[in-house]
Amino acid sequence: MTKYKIIEIRGIVNSSGHDCTLVIANPVMRNGDSAFSYEYVCPTEYDDSKHFVFYDDKDEYMIEELLGIANNNDYWIPDLQEFEPCKSFLNGTSVTLYQHKSYFGNRFAVAEIQNTISMDYYICQVSFNEGRDFYDLGFDAEKWEIGDKIIKTDHGSLKIKNYIFVEEGPLVGIQFSVEGSLRLDDFEKFNGFDDCPHITTFALMRQPYNAWLWVYAFDVNGNQVVNFCGRDELDGLSDFVHKLKRKYNQ
Repeated sequence: MTKYKIIEIRGIVNSSGHDCTLVIANPVMRNGDSAFSYEYVCPTEYDDSKHFVFYDDKDEYMIEELLGIANNNDYWIPDLQEFEPCKSFLNGTSVTLYQHKSYFGNRFAVAEIQNTISMDYYICQVSFNEGRDFYDLGFDAEKWEIGDKIIKTDHGSLKIKNYIFVEEGPLVGIQFSVEGSLRLDDFEKFNGFDDCPHITTFALMRQPYNAWLWVYAFDVNGNQVVNFCGRDELDGLSDFVHKLKRKYNQ
């Protein structure tokens, strides 16, 4: 992998109005192959500079790390497989921007993960204001796969880090800690600011003697960004929970 030196880090706003961080980095070059050769870096932006974009609400820890690298004048070796190149205009000039994968809702290796235990979840309603107003999508509008390793939806996949079983008063279900994003602008009624929020908590809940299953999704700041109402197959949730507990001896 090519080594880079970071020459500039600054804030920008993308075409969708999101606050982003632009990192401009220049490749480290070597003058010859002899014992007297040396490495050098162009100190200003030029044709071989690379432009990396990070989304402030999803990549804050990575941005902090890059600021430390730049302040210490260290090398940076980015993994280009974690970025998706696209043509864009920057200061009136056409450039290739390498956008970090967090923006694209897991169109990367996470989609290749396979569950060993799973259940089907059929959604029919969605709410973007903490469940105060639900919009009908149609009965069984979408079928998602909720598993022990990954949650696969029509709007992005969420990699499962861990989970807990919930039995609190009238609510029973599973709360997952996850990594990934959901493309909320896929829904016609969505009118929020962050159209592809990074999700860290995905809770699947049912009230006793209620046929409906409810999903509560929270972002990295603990904000409830979307709710779904839907159903499982007959005994789908209870069978899924039983298999999870048996597999992990809980």
